[in-house]
Amino acid sequence: MFPARARLLVPGALIVIGAVAFLLRSNPSLPLNPARMVRESQDRKRGAAPSGSVLGTSDHPGATAAKAWKPPEGDPVTGYRKAKNAPAQVRKDLISNFIALGHDRNPYLLIEALSDADPGVRLFAVESVASLPLGEATAVLAAASSNPDPDVREMAWSLTAPYPVESKVTIFSGALREGDETIVREAFREMGIRPEKALFEMMLTEAVRPGADAARQNLLLGELKNWLVPGGGDVPGFDSATAMAQWWKANLVHYDNHLLRTDVNP
Repeated sequence: MFPARARLLVPGALIVIGAVAFLLRSNPSLPLNPARMVRESQDRKRGAAPSGSVLGTSDHPGATAAKAWKPPEGDPVTGYRKAKNAPAQVRKDLISNFIALGHDRNPYLLIEALSDADPGVRLFAVESVASLPLGEATAVLAAASSNPDPDVREMAWSLTAPYPVESKVTIFSGALREGDETIVREAFREMGIRPEKALFEMMLTEAVRPGADAARQNLLLGELKNWLVPGGGDVPGFDSATAMAQWWKANLVHYDNHLLRTDVNP
């Protein structure tokens, strides 16, 4: 039977102590510290750095790397363009470093990177918007909203969701003006999740914008009609975006911010 005190030791500790006893019998002059060996055995099982190890001090490789980090220098866009033929990870690191630094050219860097040849860099660029102030982030998302890469657009829509409506107006207008029909319909879908008066007026402005092609105007007009129906009241048929704009000017006071009529029962 083990003494009461010995029974309290965990199996790993008993193994270490047995090994220590064997080593001491083999070489009595060996300078061993059984208590320390028990602690280190338990530390290894937990995945922790052994007591007294250099990994438990400021010499940890991660700490050394942190101390060795140097802020990037120069213009972010210029640096990115110079790295275009480098591995994709080099450009990701450049973006990360400039974002961490907080350079005032970061929005231009991210917009440039949205056209990177590597899809991972493009996606990383739009994800990095989350680290920018609201105004700068809005500008980058407006560019991302019409990006040919569907993954970039999907990330842009996700990041846009919690933004204030003023920012959404800018972001979605980029998709409506610069995107193809697929992108425009994506923007309709995203805006339609939470229709708002400001977004309706932005679409109407795009529909009557000088230079807008007829196909785009008809696409916008159809969506605008759809937005007015749930609000209630009598809505004219509208044969053109211009006719709708004239009607809206006289009737906008009758709609709340979510396009519900306030002067009639829906």
